[in-house]
Amino acid sequence: MGRYNPSKYLEVFYRWLPSQGSVFGAIMPFMVATLAVNVVLLVLKSEFKTKVGLPLSAHSIFGFLLSFLLVMRTTMAYQRYMEGYAAMSLMVRSARTATREILVAGSSGSDASVARCVRYIKAYLFVATKHLRSEALELEEVPDGLLTARETNYLAPRSRRSLLIIGWLAIEVEALHSMSAISDMHRLHLLNHLQALTDAFMGATRARAMFIPFPFAQVFIVSLTLYCFSLPIVLIPIFGRWSVALTAFACFVIFGTAEVARRLESAFEQYSGFEPIPLDLIITAAFDDIDAYVAQFSDFRRGLTFHRKALDDAEAVDDATRGTWIGLNSLAPEELGPPGEMTEAENVALGMAIETDTVPHEISVAVSELVELDEALERARSAAGSGMSSVNGSVAPDEHEQPMVPNESTMEP
Repeated sequence: MGRYNPSKYLEVFYRWLPSQGSVFGAIMPFMVATLAVNVVLLVLKSEFKTKVGLPLSAHSIFGFLLSFLLVMRTTMAYQRYMEGYAAMSLMVRSARTATREILVAGSSGSDASVARCVRYIKAYLFVATKHLRSEALELEEVPDGLLTARETNYLAPRSRRSLLIIGWLAIEVEALHSMSAISDMHRLHLLNHLQALTDAFMGATRARAMFIPFPFAQVFIVSLTLYCFSLPIVLIPIFGRWSVALTAFACFVIFGTAEVARRLESAFEQYSGFEPIPLDLIITAAFDDIDAYVAQFSDFRRGLTFHRKALDDAEAVDDATRGTWIGLNSLAPEELGPPGEMTEAENVALGMAIETDTVPHEISVAVSELVELDEALERARSAAGSGMSSVNGSVAPDEHEQPMVPNESTMEP
């Protein structure tokens, strides 16, 4: 839809071009025709003394009935617009949810099958956009990595291409289930998401294909045309030459409202500067979110869980510790040295990583075993030192221990 700033009230007064989202260009032919009738009637009245006029009360009653038709027409159009928008919202919401569940639940299965599922979800959104706009699927228009040439050539001559991609997704889900990569519960959840994608596509298709009934359209258009073209006959006897301005304003309101209703009911079409439902923005945002999920899950599998508290606290972790922490997550357990041989920054980073559980499990276990071994050696050294001190009859003083000073008041004489 034509974007504007609602807080700038005067902006609507200087945006009249079709490229700026205005309907003025679309209704201009109707306004010109009505004004031409007005001018001709003015010339006949002034030059040829022709009697021009209609009872104002009769025309007012006709206008009252036309207002009901306008309200009904705009209400029906807005309902179709909201139905199409709701279908698109369900489509992208189900696509995001299905992507998250496939990435997490199918992580133990084939990476190639999971990648195909994610690719097919994005392809479904792209192909659905093409279908709703009644555009052909061309190979050169498909984004890189979304569909192979063979898949594009297979889908191009078919009508409901998005439903075919849903079938491909169902096959991949069954493949993940057969290799025990997903449980029965996750399989049912994913199939429900696929059903939601199907329902969203059918709902959007219904909103695009369904028009108002012909009898209503006939009554509305005929009534609208007769009212506007007969308006100058009523206004000329009362306002004279000023009737031109009044007729132009009345035509702008009536024909403009009818054109807005027509565009709202054609919610997925693209106009110059006007798009009722911004499909490109919606699909681009969904693609960005899906790519972010994939990147986040890839980091999670490598141990780089950046959403944890310690990594988010930039004030508590300096750049050196942050870089060391990320480096530790990429190390194998055998590559991780004993705690005593690591730098201070590495010790701090490792301790924070273990506390927040942001290192892989095998590294955490290896470090815990090293720490327990180091503590056991320290206890053995302390026990050995205590035994030697007892044998020698002296105890090594603690450097933090305060010396004992006798109290003179309690000393015996």
